[in-house]
Amino acid sequence: MINEHESQGFAERVKQARGMAGLTQSELAERAGTVARQISLYESGAAMPRRTTLERLAHALGTDAEWLLSGEGTPPQVGAFEGTVAIRNVPLISWVQAPNYAALNPAGLPDGYIPAVIDVSANAFALRINGISMVSTDPSIPSFPVGTIVIFDPLTEVKPGDFVLHLSGNDLSAVSFRHLIQDGTTMILRPLNVQYPTETPEAGASLLVKAVAAITIL
Repeated sequence: MINEHESQGFAERVKQARGMAGLTQSELAERAGTVARQISLYESGAAMPRRTTLERLAHALGTDAEWLLSGEGTPPQVGAFEGTVAIRNVPLISWVQAPNYAALNPAGLPDGYIPAVIDVSANAFALRINGISMVSTDPSIPSFPVGTIVIFDPLTEVKPGDFVLHLSGNDLSAVSFRHLIQDGTTMILRPLNVQYPTETPEAGASLLVKAVAAITIL
């Protein structure tokens, strides 16, 4: 449990980081996916954020959650705010809707909206991972457990090494999330869980959309 002293320290660090970023409480709230009143409560020491909100707050302030909580870790860096823009809210959609959104023809109402954390295009969308094919046992490789929200941007160039949404079939209705790797002259779509098969993108029958961010819900 966080005591009053720790709460006041958190409040001061939020105000300090917001000042360094040159943000108003409303601007910080928009970037962190909350409301200005909540930022005011944090800065007065009257409230503490939940873990997911804390992570978004740290991202928006160019620091990490540990520094905000305790003063240890990575303090905010002035350079982290150069060229930043207001964080866009992107639609959180179902996997059935993915072919339309990936083809820049969005259809159907999204399940909701989430802050993108980074700068993305107006065509970006998010999916919630609902399987274990991209759960890695290798600590050196990012892992995407069930519940992870992954943001995709159809207007971002795809390169070998990227994590991508793979859409295939005549109507692009077969949808999977994979790691794009290059083996010689061949491109392979590899799951991180070895129990699942690899895939190969087919020219003219596949569409790849780059994953640009992931949010793990704790």
